[in-house]
Amino acid sequence: MGTAQLAFVLLVLVGVLLACRPRPVFVIQIRDGVVRVRRGPVPREFVGEVGDVCQKYRVVAGTIRGFLVRKRIALVFSRHIPPPCQQRIRNIWNLHF
Repeated sequence: MGTAQLAFVLLVLVGVLLACRPRPVFVIQIRDGVVRVRRGPVPREFVGEVGDVCQKYRVVAGTIRGFLVRKRIALVFSRHIPPPCQQRIRNIWNLHF
């Protein structure tokens, strides 16, 4: 197998993996301490509470993604959000939604 053929096979494999990757139901982004919904439907109350928690923990940047897992939304956080803040946000999500 030549180099060009190997590169093509790798390119196809990467494309298949990207196409099969689960997509988030919603994306919330924190920039400069401001919380904004970037994709999908998110209850307004939840966004407000996320803003409050992030302000308390002094989170100025990060991303929260919601993925559908067995008919429930699982939250996935970027590394910029500290674990105690993540847990508070998960608690809020589970309490209300």
